[in-house]
Order: sequence, then structure tokens, then C-alpha cells
Amino acid sequence: FLQTDASVNPGMSGGALVDANGNLVGMLSAIFTRQSDANIGVNFAVSGELLFAVLADFQDDGLVQTRQPGILVRPNDPALADGRIGAQVMRIKAASMEETAGLQTGDIILKAGDRRIKRAGAYETAIALAKAGRELDLVVLRGEELIRITLKPE
Repeated sequence: FLQTDASVNPGMSGGALVDANGNLVGMLSAIFTRQSDANIGVNFAVSGELLFAVLADFQDDGLVQTRQPGILVRPNDPALADGRIGAQVMRIKAASMEETAGLQTGDIILKAGDRRIKRAGAYETAIALAKAGRELDLVVLRGEELIRITLKPE
């Protein structure tokens, strides 16, 4: 999700979020109102990138297939990773694509596909945007070594 301060009223979920040039940047999804129907300036939208990925998947065969992350991550401590920012693997689900690919607890994911992983939620976004049935390459910091791991379709 992305947060916007665009004026949004209850009932506008599913509407277009556009920039000043009229470009679609997202689809309105939620509004934070604090027990009233008034807009207090905290609104959320699904990103255009995710929206277009879902639509493309749907157009292929009428179905939307998503991957689920098989790991739990948290923000890493850049002081312990030579200043690099990423998501540290805390737990790995048995028989997940991450376990099968060789990801280990303590690994720091720096990149998933073309997406830099700058926060913990960015990994989940990368997995959601990755086309189901296709491989996804990860760049991982393990100790002091950079390695590449390929997640293969389940």
C-alpha cells in the first residue's frame, strides 16, 4: 500500500488515485477516519505497480495467482551489515520455496528481482509482484559474502 494525502471520502474504495498529470498511480483502498466519516488526511491505495501486475495476471487466464512468502523478516541492523540496508531472515517455513532454495536464518536479503529491499515489507511486495510460476533471483548477504539465490516455483 501507499499512503496519500489526497482528499478521499468513505465509499471511494476502488477509485483511481492519479497524480497531477493524470497518470494512474494506484487504486484507493482504505481511509483512516477515527470514528467519523470525515477525511482526516490519512488514506491508503494499492500501488499502480501491484494493480497492473494483478490485471496482467488476470488477463492471461482469468485467474490471479500469487506467491506467499515462506519467511519472516525484520529490518536488519545496517551497522552489522557494512551499512547495507535489507531484510534479515528470522524464520523459514518448512518446505517453502525459500527453504528449498537454501535461504538461511540470519541472511540479509538486499535485492529480490529488480527490487532493492530497503525495509522488511519490501520483500513481501517483491514476492507479490513476482509472476507465479517464474523464478525470482535474490541477492543475499550471508556473513560477509554476497550470494545469489534463485527461488523456483512451487
